[in-house]
Amino acid sequence: MSVGGRGRTGTATSGTPLRAGLRSPMILLTEQRRCAVRARAVGAARARCRAPGRADYPAVVTTAPGFRLTAVPRLLLVHAHPDDESIWTGGTIAHFAARGVAVTVVTCTLGEEGEIIPAGLRGLGPEAADQLGGYRVGELRSACAALGVTDHRFLGGLGRWRDSGMRWAAPGRAEPKLSPHPRAFAIGDFDEQVAALTAILRDVRPQVVMTYAADGGYGHPDHVRAHEVTMAAARAATHDMSVFHVVSARADVEAGVAELAQVPGVPFTLPAPGELAGVEDADISHRVDIAESLPAKLNALRAHATQVQVWQDNAGTAVFALSNGVAQPVLDRECFTHALSRPGGRVPASIDQELLGAGIQPEIIAPPEGLAEIAAADAQAAKGDAAVRAR
Repeated sequence: MSVGGRGRTGTATSGTPLRAGLRSPMILLTEQRRCAVRARAVGAARARCRAPGRADYPAVVTTAPGFRLTAVPRLLLVHAHPDDESIWTGGTIAHFAARGVAVTVVTCTLGEEGEIIPAGLRGLGPEAADQLGGYRVGELRSACAALGVTDHRFLGGLGRWRDSGMRWAAPGRAEPKLSPHPRAFAIGDFDEQVAALTAILRDVRPQVVMTYAADGGYGHPDHVRAHEVTMAAARAATHDMSVFHVVSARADVEAGVAELAQVPGVPFTLPAPGELAGVEDADISHRVDIAESLPAKLNALRAHATQVQVWQDNAGTAVFALSNGVAQPVLDRECFTHALSRPGGRVPASIDQELLGAGIQPEIIAPPEGLAEIAAADAQAAKGDAAVRAR
């Protein structure tokens, strides 16, 4: 038996001298077992401790007590459908991704019930081929690339829960449809959904989590359920984090609509007063300046062509509309309400400070399963080598 390696001379168990470059069967068997154990253990350790979605931030693996992670700021966002990440938080995502934050986007459904804008693609809809969800996966991939996201996940896996759909209760206000699909996210097993998101939170360990407010922004049942699941999972996870609800500032929206009314050529219908959802300034705790990130946000919105129409004039004024054709201004800041922080009672000064400031520290967590096996395998193999050499 010929093997590569350290190439020392030894003695076989039968007493026959071994040539240089050969090893006894006992040593080979011991080392083969050790290598197999090491491969499994190191692979598991790296898989658990690599910064999610960022291949350039490897974990530091050690058999010493404790396990130290590289100090990487991490932001995780939970959204209901493809396009929500771009509409609600596209500027924030691009802002932090451009500054080295590892951004994870979790989408809860494929958006199968969305109303399709291009006439040539309406055959993909739920009343026809029912292939819209798969098509929107491609749109989401392009949008994430535009925003700088490399770690995207579907809650529970691709297609686990379906878009619940909705109906309009009033202009700008959604409510559940009467007969949702049996796999609809809004009526799915809540405990399973929370467990799925809790597992992601424990894997990613973000310092900041973002999702919708309790009303889902405008009442969509999937947005409401995404809020409920996120809050329950955030409380079940054990690491320190801050949770923010993305909201629209009513004053900003109204000012943006007033500006659009003065812009010639806008191809969409201006919203009626109060038609676009918004909250009062007193209900907003944090804002993110996304002026520099607007080009990325607009490109991400354009990627969702089945759901979103984007128009921009030569002066840079941008507006988008959904399938209803109602104009929505693209604003230069995105707004949030602080929901909770662990440890309790702490309100971050700003989201930028929370992710980019000096508060980001390396974490010490328990060694992942397998590191103890590495040390034990090495010790056992060393004893075996010594015993064979002594014969």
